[in-house]
Amino acid sequence: MLLSIVTGLILFILISFTRRFIKPRRKFGDVVKLSGPPPGSWLMGNMPALFRPEEVGDADFSWTRKYGTVFRMMRSFGRDNLFVSDPKVINYVCKLLSYQLESMRFGAQLVTGKSLVWAEGDQHARQRKIMEPAFSHASVAAFLPVFQEKCHIAIDKWRDIISQNGGNPVVLNVHSWLARLTLDAMGAAMDYELGSLEGNSENQLAKEYENLFSDSQYNRGDGRIIFFDLIGYLPEWTIHLIRNSPDASSKRLKKYFTTANHVARTLILSKMSLLAAGKDAGKDIMSLLVNANQSGEVSIEELIAQLTALLVAGHETTASTMAWLLYELSRNQDLQDKLRREIAESQRRRGSEELTTQVFESMPLLQAILKETLRYHPIQPRTTRTATQDDIIPLSVPHKTADGKFLNEVAVKKGQQILISFAALTSIWGDDAHVWNPDRFLNDNGTTKTGLGVISNMYVADDLAIYLANAAA
Repeated sequence: MLLSIVTGLILFILISFTRRFIKPRRKFGDVVKLSGPPPGSWLMGNMPALFRPEEVGDADFSWTRKYGTVFRMMRSFGRDNLFVSDPKVINYVCKLLSYQLESMRFGAQLVTGKSLVWAEGDQHARQRKIMEPAFSHASVAAFLPVFQEKCHIAIDKWRDIISQNGGNPVVLNVHSWLARLTLDAMGAAMDYELGSLEGNSENQLAKEYENLFSDSQYNRGDGRIIFFDLIGYLPEWTIHLIRNSPDASSKRLKKYFTTANHVARTLILSKMSLLAAGKDAGKDIMSLLVNANQSGEVSIEELIAQLTALLVAGHETTASTMAWLLYELSRNQDLQDKLRREIAESQRRRGSEELTTQVFESMPLLQAILKETLRYHPIQPRTTRTATQDDIIPLSVPHKTADGKFLNEVAVKKGQQILISFAALTSIWGDDAHVWNPDRFLNDNGTTKTGLGVISNMYVADDLAIYLANAAA
């Protein structure tokens, strides 16, 4: 990201963190004994294979087939990394407090400000306490009518386009439409009408958000890859430099951030005025947040950051999941027919009763399709942990070292980075882990197996995105 300043930032990192990056290999325990894919270079390591695949997961599956579920790979600047898809290792590492999630505070603050996505420790606990009432099961379920309304608008728009084409085939950019749908739905849940589905070119926030991240997602040159790989080490003061960089990506980011902050501030101050006057501010997300924060435990700036975070975390991620779901269904006519029959039967049983979350949960095939889409097309196919102390990690099966010996456990030193891949978990998903197959989430009697397991994440607004995806499906 931001190629015009990447070189300067890399030089800063090299000078400031040389001792941290270039450590004697003996310090990293057994990791250097493991075999693994040869790096393309000391500077880039194996990162291009992860950042520039034809399809997400290509490197994960290829490496796991060749080197097993625990092996060594190299990140930028020659940093040895432990790559794992061993379920025993994942369970061990993710449950222990001695392994910390790799900090992405810099990236989170750059895009959202000091939001819940950015916060850690006491700050995270304080913000989450205020956020939770707005995202309780009951609160989120109350937004279903809003989500349905936006879905119906999108469907009507598609029907209009098809009818206006005189019966000829029509090509629709489904992901673009779903992005507009989810953006409008998230906005409505915060009592703010964006009008993206209606083509409202007057709404500044909707205009600024459109294609906000397109450059950063699809133009992954070497400089950009290094930037993303080292972003957790950048000092906070460089955020100002990046936001004010003259390149197109920075300008779009700054305009969006400024507009989103203005909208959020206006909404929050309006809700605060209503509450101060003893009036009902409503049941939307912003009203619930302001009401829960009457003690002032969270600052106005932190409340503002939550709106930006919600749009970023809940809008594009949900749209992408739904786009993949529809793509997979388009390739499986039999499954489409089964799903239609399940929905039709649910509608027949429900009659004129209101659509509820219980209705969604009573449709096992719909839930299996959603879960399998989240598994096969995860928003985050990998996560990283860093050891905060020396440790011995147990392995589920012995692994062969580069010199032909076998290890039943891997000794790691403080500071060791561990890249956890969900994509390559054939030991859990079976030999067809590389295939989209909703049947894996169905029991023999046709009911849905419980839990999303490793594919769920810990963001407080998860239910909001899940219910929106259900409503859209």
